[in-house]
Amino acid sequence: MKYMSLMNNYFVMIDISYVGWLVSFGVLVTLTASTLSSISGAALVLQALSKDKLLPLIEIFAKGSGPANEPHRAIFAAYFFSQLLLFLPSLNTIAQMTTMSYLMCFLFINFACFFVTIINAPNWRPLFKYFHWTSALLGTILCLFTMFFVAPIEAGIGMALLITIFCYIHIRSPAVDWGYISQALIFQQLRKFLLLYDIKKQHLKFWRPQFLLLVANPKTTIPLISFVNSMKKGGIYTIGTVEIGLWQQKIQIIDLLRDKWNKLIESLQIEAFSEITIAPTVRQGCQNLILNSGISGLKPNTVIIGFFDMYQAPQAINPSLIEEQVNTCLSEFPSLRETHSKMTAEEYISLFNDCINANKNVLIARNFINSTNFKTNLFSILNSNTFIIDVWLVPLSELWGIEGKGEIETFSLTLLLAHICSLKNYGTISIKKSTKLRVFSFTSCVEKKKFEIQKLNRILYKARVIADVVNIVLIDQNVKNFAKFEMANSLLKEYSKDANVVYFPIYGPPQDEEKLIEYLYCLDLISSEISNIFLCHGVSCVISTDI
Repeated sequence: MKYMSLMNNYFVMIDISYVGWLVSFGVLVTLTASTLSSISGAALVLQALSKDKLLPLIEIFAKGSGPANEPHRAIFAAYFFSQLLLFLPSLNTIAQMTTMSYLMCFLFINFACFFVTIINAPNWRPLFKYFHWTSALLGTILCLFTMFFVAPIEAGIGMALLITIFCYIHIRSPAVDWGYISQALIFQQLRKFLLLYDIKKQHLKFWRPQFLLLVANPKTTIPLISFVNSMKKGGIYTIGTVEIGLWQQKIQIIDLLRDKWNKLIESLQIEAFSEITIAPTVRQGCQNLILNSGISGLKPNTVIIGFFDMYQAPQAINPSLIEEQVNTCLSEFPSLRETHSKMTAEEYISLFNDCINANKNVLIARNFINSTNFKTNLFSILNSNTFIIDVWLVPLSELWGIEGKGEIETFSLTLLLAHICSLKNYGTISIKKSTKLRVFSFTSCVEKKKFEIQKLNRILYKARVIADVVNIVLIDQNVKNFAKFEMANSLLKEYSKDANVVYFPIYGPPQDEEKLIEYLYCLDLISSEISNIFLCHGVSCVISTDI
């Protein structure tokens, strides 16, 4: 029976002590000190939560009093809630709640110490004389075990409440700079896997597009920026821009400009990175971006540039077509710059050659400025319920009148990008079920039409791409020089007038500088008045016929 006193007699220490009143006095002093420290500590925590605006309806407790910003309001709130707990029927219930609170506090303190130690953060320099990550991990495990050993139901409720609060704060994403430990862990793992990634082991079967979109001003390219995001198929998407000027003049505004780009990317809800460089000319800046963007195997393999229109200055997109949040971000960017005064036609085509020399695929995007927002108004274009993607696999040697390089590589790039676009999910709308992929080609006579269709079907079967094949028989066989490109433009207008996006293959520019303007004129003839067209040139085959 005497051993049962420890369980049933709460005053056993007073009964066995020589000076019973001294035990009572010690208990009162301890309780008073513990109560005062708990109320003041809880008030400080409540004030901090209020300042960070983590929970609703508690902002009133953020205000302090006096020069030390004492949390008087929070102290009264903590005192009020502590008094409410006294209405509980049993002190044992209060004891269990207090025990769970302390154990959870020590659990996460130990866990935090363990976590920052294993991620090797340089600024984690504890003053503990005897410390090791194993002791922090052991403390975490023991606290968790003790919680469920003492009171499993209360421990479960406490952990569930804590997880709920954590999820709420995570979803709400308050604009508070705490320094997230998860970011440190992500950095460590990212570094580890980047070092493990072997570029020499890259294989064609696992090729995916990694885009570098060169942008002068986002006010003219919002539809293009949004649409390129749909073609990346899990690859890296980088938006690059060039600040023209001297280093000493522009370096102070780079961080501000980068913040503007990051806000715009977030408002567009796309997965992209921003890269900014300073250079005396646009071409030199683009060369820096092409050469230095990305890291290891995450470097861009495809460069997207806008079309150089010699006759029309760049225009901003209609603000009514994009969301208010995006318009707010765009208002922070400077007014449209005159592209013609920044880059000449020769420099533009030379930039095309720079991309090819750097072994990058090239896409020239034109007439995306007339598009609506692809994210929110995807099916409103031409009042169609089907998103139509057209691919023109025209014989380049016949169109250009020369035997150039890279026809197979260009065809594979053009077809694969169109196929990826057809598989993209836009928000809650599954485009895969409402997409029509069409492949066009043309022949010189009716007798070859059936053969060309069978040939294209075999190519599509080997490439495992589902598409409708359309072969066009050319009526006029005697067109030459620029008339060929005008004919191609007429076919595009006739057969792709209902297409939402068009992919058209092209040869790379000539090395002879005297023919650069003529080459640009040919591109203009092909794509004139064709909405949402990509002129594609590939430097390597990107489609694998192996499973």
